[in-house]
Amino acid sequence: MKATIFTDFREIPLWLQELLPPNQRIEKWDRGNEIKDNIIVDQSILICKSREESFVAHCERRGFRYGVISINDENLENYMGYATSSNCKFVIRGYYHPHLDSLLKYLGMSHKLLHIYPGVSDSFFKELSSATPPPELSQTWFFAGEDKPTRKAFLENFYNLRGGKILLTREGFQEDNKKKTALTTPHYYNLLRSSIFAPCPTGWVNIDTYRFYESLHAGCIPVVLTNACPEKSDLSYWEAKFRPSRPLPFVQAKNWKEARKICEDMITNNSAIEARKECQYFWLSLRNHWRIEIENFFEGSWDK
Repeated sequence: MKATIFTDFREIPLWLQELLPPNQRIEKWDRGNEIKDNIIVDQSILICKSREESFVAHCERRGFRYGVISINDENLENYMGYATSSNCKFVIRGYYHPHLDSLLKYLGMSHKLLHIYPGVSDSFFKELSSATPPPELSQTWFFAGEDKPTRKAFLENFYNLRGGKILLTREGFQEDNKKKTALTTPHYYNLLRSSIFAPCPTGWVNIDTYRFYESLHAGCIPVVLTNACPEKSDLSYWEAKFRPSRPLPFVQAKNWKEARKICEDMITNNSAIEARKECQYFWLSLRNHWRIEIENFFEGSWDK
């Protein structure tokens, strides 16, 4: 029996389509009408932005087996205790949820959980397939984004790393035809591709940002803080999320002063270009790994 797939997305984002098994028929999920129209059946999968509670409740009441792909729960609002149910066969998340990870590890259910990425915009993803050969590296680092209070330390330190390019704007998430101060998507993508480093400071909510994955897609080296409270913990958010079998190739640091020093040292000892290549290989391998894991969930998890 093949799984039935539902979504509350108007259209599945292109970056997620790349990870899903091919030739999947996906039905529109009308949240709140599950019981009335009875469309959800055994072996159902929900691909949603967040707020999967009514879907889960319906499956649990009927004793249906199900899986959930929750992409946009950036605030980590969902408790997701349902993941411990025998009816729940897998949970795939765009944002790493440390409490869920710890809970399933404690119960010996880590095999149910996969963290992928929250994605990139469709317009950015389209640039990946239409791009010309990579331009020459023309700047040491590049950043375009909003001047937020959480980014003060980053800006103060990276202004001192020579050879960078920066554009502060509040219009980064606008559609290209509405931008006045921000870069168009092709221009932004090409500036990333022609940079060695891409600093990825935190947003308003989460350490995990679209910019980090845009940088990996563009082939440059993301520069990130180790975790949201780097001065208080040696634990790496990124190692917890990606579970790497070898050291992660991008730059992680406890603070932005240390991050700038690491970048300076890599330029001085000529290791930056090789690290850039390692980042590209890492990102390609990671996406291939996610495809295999998702296909295994879709096809082989129902009788476990």
